[in-house]
Amino acid sequence: MKTIVFLRQNPYPRLYNHALALKKSKYRTILVCRYFDEKITEILKDVFDEIVCYQPPILYLKRYGFAQKSNDLPIIHTFKVLMTDNVLGPIFEKISYRINFLSILKSIKADAYNCCTTEEFTEIVLKNFNKPVIMDLHNGSIMRGIENLTREHYLRDKYCFEHVSGIIHRGPDSEMSYYKNHGYKINCPLLNYLDYCNKNFFVKNNPKKLSSEDGEYHLVNIGSGMQSPFIPSMLKRLFKQKIHMHIYLVPYSTVWNVYKMYHKMAKTEKYFHLHDAVPFNQVQQEISKYDFGAIIRPLKFMDSIKPEALKISVRSYRQYNFLEAGLPIIISDRLEYFCKIIQENNIGFSVNNKEIDNLFKIIKKHDYEDLRKNVIKFREDFLIDNHIKRLGDFYESIIEKE
Repeated sequence: MKTIVFLRQNPYPRLYNHALALKKSKYRTILVCRYFDEKITEILKDVFDEIVCYQPPILYLKRYGFAQKSNDLPIIHTFKVLMTDNVLGPIFEKISYRINFLSILKSIKADAYNCCTTEEFTEIVLKNFNKPVIMDLHNGSIMRGIENLTREHYLRDKYCFEHVSGIIHRGPDSEMSYYKNHGYKINCPLLNYLDYCNKNFFVKNNPKKLSSEDGEYHLVNIGSGMQSPFIPSMLKRLFKQKIHMHIYLVPYSTVWNVYKMYHKMAKTEKYFHLHDAVPFNQVQQEISKYDFGAIIRPLKFMDSIKPEALKISVRSYRQYNFLEAGLPIIISDRLEYFCKIIQENNIGFSVNNKEIDNLFKIIKKHDYEDLRKNVIKFREDFLIDNHIKRLGDFYESIIEKE
């Protein structure tokens, strides 16, 4: 049985479907990550045969060592967690790369590696291991613009794109054209592959909505997508219309200044609700009591992203949770790629920046039950089950080629 090793700093929960598809394709899967938050990512134990958390620092190696033996599967190697989201973070992280990371990887026999974008992981594996590297492209340099990268970042970025054995991307074909137009010589196989929905997480009943109790609309956003400092002021435009916004935090973040603003708002603003993180396999049921999943971003946030990125952007993972929960989606119109999917399937609607001030009236114009029925139908067609074979075939073709 061939082994795929996933390398992640912070393993996002929706990695579940990707690993599940590979397991069903008869691959052995291993996750090597910096953080492993059991509340959010414990469900990954279901789809990985082994999970290695190399969380620094050296200070605790004497106590914990490089591995902890266990007869249980999956084996989880853990190190004492040290908060590295401070000025010492980069120092500890670099030390960890040099000691923990390479030592762990050399002990694992891999047939291929799955790396996230062009982060340092990808370059390290390309230069130290003679095995295929498949780059799972998420928030790549297209978001900031290649022309805005530092020299060091640009060289690493270009090197990774030109030396990986395959690229999985979530945008249309034009996403790769952007990199090629900037001089990147991309000759490896490409796979357009989203994260899709999982039937095991569907909310199948018709849950009671909070809006049925107070007659007011309730929107929800989950994950790390609300960390921009421009968002709190945008939310106040919703509160003026008596629209509730519920936000579920992630267990790790370096954007403490934004969360401080949220905590203050939660104490003073009736229509703002701040919630703790919820386990990945429970969040769908939790959010099903709201009316809409919201991926709404303020103008200043949009202007900070390259226009090319907005045209192909499907970087968010929360839309799949919204669909699994049976929620129609409200999305900013400049997020063009997924916006098009939403509009074509009538599973929600888009708004521009000016329309945010009239969102209450816009929501009222839509037939909510019709939108919800379309979501139920669409998520059945948008299942991971329908894409398992082509994902497995993609990995197989790359491994066999090597």
